[in-house]
Amino acid sequence: MIAALIVWWMPIDSLTKQIMIIMAATPTAANTTMYAIQFKTEAQSVSSVTLCTTLLSIITIPIVVLVTSFF
Repeated sequence: MIAALIVWWMPIDSLTKQIMIIMAATPTAANTTMYAIQFKTEAQSVSSVTLCTTLLSIITIPIVVLVTSFF
């Protein structure tokens, strides 16, 4: 919803707006886990967040795609 509000006023075409909103709705990247391992931080926590966002995206991405069809 925040991404939709941000791009609403941008002077760009609607397809670019839709792409930006859908990209913002995608789950966090697995690269964050690799960075956590490399820099010896909380890799378990990062992996958990990545899993949660990936599972939630099953629900949220179809909703975001539906909402962006109105732009």
